[in-house]
Amino acid sequence: MLTKIRKIFSGVLGFALIGLLVIAFAAWGVADMFDMVGRGSVAKVGNQKIPTNEYRFRLAQQMDQISRELNEPLSIEQARTFGVDQQVLGRMITLATLNEATDKLGLDVSDDYIRDQIINDPSFAGPGGGFDAPTFRRLLALNGLTEKVFVRDRRNNKTREQMLDAISYATVFPTKLNEIIYTHSLETRKVEYILIQPDMAGVIGDPSEDELRSLYQQVPNIFTEPERRTATILNLSPSNLIDTITVTEEELREEYDILQDDYINAETREVNQLVLTDETEVQKAMDILASGKEFEDVAQALNQKVSDTDLGEMSRGDFIADELADLAFSLEEGQTSGIINGPLGKVIMKVRKINEQTVQSFEDIKEEIRLKLAQEKAEDDLVVLSENIYDRLSGGSSLEALSEESNLELLRVENISRDGALENGSINEIIGKKEKVMSRIFESDMGQEAGAVELEDGSLIWIRVDGIMPERVSPFEDVREKATQQWKSRERRALLEGLAEHIVSEGNKGKKFSELADEVGKSPITSPAVNRQTDDETFSRQAVRKLFVAEEGEFTWSQVGFGESLIVMRVAEIVKPDLNNKIMLNAFMSSANQSVNDAVLTQLIRDFQNELGVSVDNQTLEAQLSSFQQ
Repeated sequence: MLTKIRKIFSGVLGFALIGLLVIAFAAWGVADMFDMVGRGSVAKVGNQKIPTNEYRFRLAQQMDQISRELNEPLSIEQARTFGVDQQVLGRMITLATLNEATDKLGLDVSDDYIRDQIINDPSFAGPGGGFDAPTFRRLLALNGLTEKVFVRDRRNNKTREQMLDAISYATVFPTKLNEIIYTHSLETRKVEYILIQPDMAGVIGDPSEDELRSLYQQVPNIFTEPERRTATILNLSPSNLIDTITVTEEELREEYDILQDDYINAETREVNQLVLTDETEVQKAMDILASGKEFEDVAQALNQKVSDTDLGEMSRGDFIADELADLAFSLEEGQTSGIINGPLGKVIMKVRKINEQTVQSFEDIKEEIRLKLAQEKAEDDLVVLSENIYDRLSGGSSLEALSEESNLELLRVENISRDGALENGSINEIIGKKEKVMSRIFESDMGQEAGAVELEDGSLIWIRVDGIMPERVSPFEDVREKATQQWKSRERRALLEGLAEHIVSEGNKGKKFSELADEVGKSPITSPAVNRQTDDETFSRQAVRKLFVAEEGEFTWSQVGFGESLIVMRVAEIVKPDLNNKIMLNAFMSSANQSVNDAVLTQLIRDFQNELGVSVDNQTLEAQLSSFQQ
């Protein structure tokens, strides 16, 4: 979910409103659906205020869009978790910054210009090709848009464009510099290489006692045990309470009656719809239908594919206008309609199939309702019980006493580390992977019965730290085996590096790579072209950096991308990009110019904000979010 939400938020400017929608003037008679001038504001940039009502409106729009992208509703809690509320506010502050800057520069556009832009917008063209008020009104209403807000938005967009276009025009990326960066970025290297693998170091003998103790003293951090804590945890979980909940037959039937509409699968119809664009098509369709022919014949005569007219499976609410829904649901299966007026022109329909309404019976969903009611009761009981626990702890009761009195789970964890590991190295499966719990254990003082931690499943847990074992270096005898393995690993690494250094040194003196490779039982491998962005199991980032420092024919070595092997490399050929390839060069220049423009714009916005001043009313903002309802 988080990845999709990140994709939805792209670009510095603009809200993710439907791009084809603009705004009309009051002369067209579109009434405001709400007044955006609220009594309060959540933020201010210079003299530009961000009204609370507008913030709620923008946030609701963004959440609606994300919900459509995810194909599931997004709650305000989820939106806040993913930072949607802050991203919306940040973009509104950015726009307010630019609007204040354009005001100070005296930039504006005329009413006539805005009017012409709207009238000539093809998004609002009707069947005749010109501006169509019904189309305009339908699109406006479908997307919750208001005249007042979007007249202002259209005007602000145009004034911002004046300023930003001037900045873009003035931002020049020198051609010579572009060519240098182009050459640097797209240069590739053909590489010959061999891998120096760990087994090539041979058998590593055991270290002496002095060598082992010397390593222990030189790198004590390797042998340091992390801080460990012992804690008692009281768990109050809805799932544990559900088994104690009783739901009566009467309650089940009452809930079924209340939510009966939720268990009805409404009738749907699989529909084809043909929109007739002009009077010629209307007359031709009338003649074909009058002769007793079918929908498919009309589509063929008008050079339209029947598949292109398929609306799919439609409920009444899926149609853009009531008259279309009424028509579709008045037809028999397989029947073709006559010609009627629709919002976008005259329409012909055919109902291919009728899917009758179905109702889930009480017995079919009885258990589903039982679980739902039990969960709700458990959550209610959890609130009451948690309040009692708070009161009892405040009165001096212990977690042990509360566990016994309320029959709640009591868990004791011994000597657990911050990463959830026990002394034997295993991870505590109950709490070791719960970041909130581990944070609370390691943030609490000894003997403190900390406030409840709420988990993702709605559980509440109370924690008391009973013991703290500080970080310490393990005794030498306890880590003798580990120290031995560390010493052997370091010796092996030193031998491998020495071998790699020898091959590189001899190669750079002029000895052939094939001869050097043969000495260690290897044959050089020729890789595909390596670029500066290469990063794989063979070529690590460090290896690539060394390759692009080396000259043609030079040897170098590095760690491989994955594993303990080393890679010895020879730059076989340096391949420069073709500056005469104007298509590639121009594409690169365009991208580079855009990057520079974006950087300049970002800095400009920061400078404006520093000059104008930005303030956020966090108290008002929190109040708006706490009471938010879509």
